[in-house]
Amino acid sequence: MLIGLLSIQPTQSLLKWRRALKEDVGFVVPDDQIARSRRFIHMQIIGLALIPALAAATARGYGS
Repeated sequence: MLIGLLSIQPTQSLLKWRRALKEDVGFVVPDDQIARSRRFIHMQIIGLALIPALAAATARGYGS
């Protein structure tokens, strides 16, 4: 669920940037907005990488 919530911000940003580009061909995404979206995407990747590791640990009896 957390990974899904983390995907909201980058998705909304991409949609906003696409609309802005349609309105203004010369639109350039500000660097700070790119950096913010990349942080969210990196957090998603880390979360996705942790899922199999935590599943394997749970299957071996850790945490019980």
